[in-house]
Amino acid sequence: MGSYKILPLESGGYVIVATSYLRPFDDIDHIEYDLKGYDYHGGVLFDLLLCNGLSTNRYMKMDFDGEKFDYDSLVLLKNISGSTKEAIGDFFKENDSYLDDSILPNAQRYLIRCGKAI
Repeated sequence: MGSYKILPLESGGYVIVATSYLRPFDDIDHIEYDLKGYDYHGGVLFDLLLCNGLSTNRYMKMDFDGEKFDYDSLVLLKNISGSTKEAIGDFFKENDSYLDDSILPNAQRYLIRCGKAI
């Protein structure tokens, strides 16, 4: 359960943020359980920065029906909204110790801590 955090978005959705080099998908049952408690139905964004780096498979989205994820709905996203990037950036600024348990090189960790890259 320590491989992710669930961030609420102002838009009403949620982002699952990887908190280490471990992929949150290994904890998918726990994520589903947590999301049930939010009484949420809709798309859920996954930010895999700490386990995939600044690559094309950093962002993924999957539909949640209130009980479980629809694996057939999984899609890679190339871009996300500026407000979502800002929320993720704020999360890592406030919780920068997570960066140390990632695959990111030191230079990228530094830039994220300074708010220059996210």
